[in-house]
Amino acid sequence: MKFWNGMTIRARMVLAMALASCMLVGVGAGGVWALEVAQGHFKRFVDEDLAQAATISQAREAFSGMRGHEHELLIQYELLSEVQRLKQLWLADHRRAKALLETLHQQAPGQQAEVEAIAVGLARYRVGFLPVLADTEDMRLVTAAEGLRVLGDAHAALQGAEQRLQALEARAAESVRERRAQLEERQNFIANLLIGGVALTLAIFVPLMLLTLRSILRPLQAAGEIAER
Repeated sequence: MKFWNGMTIRARMVLAMALASCMLVGVGAGGVWALEVAQGHFKRFVDEDLAQAATISQAREAFSGMRGHEHELLIQYELLSEVQRLKQLWLADHRRAKALLETLHQQAPGQQAEVEAIAVGLARYRVGFLPVLADTEDMRLVTAAEGLRVLGDAHAALQGAEQRLQALEARAAESVRERRAQLEERQNFIANLLIGGVALTLAIFVPLMLLTLRSILRPLQAAGEIAER
């Protein structure tokens, strides 16, 4: 207090403003750093977790499309035009599923063995389905039941691949929920940090300004009292 009382009014104001400015700069720098860190985490969340979940979802759609086209093809096996149309749709979904699995293999380093197992199941399904497709195109398929019987092993491979893909999707969804919760925690921390910094700045700046105003008003009050006497 003696140090404060021994200072001139100008020095007190300069000191108060300097302290407030330094604290505000510190709060701003801390906020910018925290935002940059949060931005990095959010980018990883988008580029890794969300991208992986989206790839898995699209792969499941492609697998479902192949199964649907196959089912419809066996129903329409007597109509060559429909068989050819459904063949193109099935091949397109197969190419899409294969490409998505290759993408997923790169996106999920920790799940590469599982993705490779899914790709093997897809390949086995293709090997089993193509002969049935050829028989259907050549009008050699007698009944849909015969096609289903031939596709027994291929269906088992496809089902196993889809189950593995579904398990991957569940793990990816859990990872997304966990990462989102972590991002929300970091956002709350940054908000609390900024609010706390501003509050601390005000808690120091306001008393200093009040002391400065008091030191200005006290001599004026004393001079007024002397003048009244």
